[in-house]
Amino acid sequence: MVSKSKLPRIRPRFEFAIKHSKEKALKIMSDALDNTNKRIEGVIIGNHVMLDVIKEDRNFWSPQMNFRFTIDDDEPSVTKVKGIIGPRPATWTLFMFFYFLIGTIGFLLSSYGLSKWSLEEYSITIWAFPILLVVMATAFIAGKIGEGLGKDQTRLLTSFLDESINLNGF
Repeated sequence: MVSKSKLPRIRPRFEFAIKHSKEKALKIMSDALDNTNKRIEGVIIGNHVMLDVIKEDRNFWSPQMNFRFTIDDDEPSVTKVKGIIGPRPATWTLFMFFYFLIGTIGFLLSSYGLSKWSLEEYSITIWAFPILLVVMATAFIAGKIGEGLGKDQTRLLTSFLDESINLNGF
């Protein structure tokens, strides 16, 4: 049920429709969380569901699945499930902060180095841009390695959602 894209995505989104009311879907998901024998825990707040692996299995690279049930505007008898699966918010924030910091430092040092170069003066800061590109590429590769390390837990979360929906007549 969870749609898969052929292009690699850091935080893949998914969307599909079910033919039950939003309230019934939330009840079924709540029952599935209460009765699961998988190593998953979740929280339901309003029409929003957050799925995690249990704390004992959780690590820096563990994913989190967030989705919500909404009523389809075109067909009120259909409920849409829209969500995202990706790094936990703390991990995502750390990587975005790191990318922003490296990008800002790279821009400032490279601008200074290029302005010195345009004045036909030498500055070692001109080398900041390629060095920081390597640092950013290293962070990207580390993220991809982490994505691979969290692959089994990602499958666990997506299979739980699929099984909960399929087992309950969606």
